[in-house]
Amino acid sequence: MQQAQHGTSGTPDAESLSYSNLDTKGDHIMPYLLGWLLGVPLIVLVILYLIFH
Repeated sequence: MQQAQHGTSGTPDAESLSYSNLDTKGDHIMPYLLGWLLGVPLIVLVILYLIFH
C-alpha cells in the first residue's frame, strides 16, 4: 500500500515536469512551424533545426 501511495504522490511532479518540458519545446519549434506554414520547404527547416540545435 505504501508503494502505491508513493507512486501516486510522485505522479503530479512528473506531470508538471512533462508539461513544462512541452512548453519549452513548443517555444523552440514554433518558428519552424510558422516557417512551414508560410511555405518554407520542410528539408530547409530540418537543416536549420539541426544547425541551430
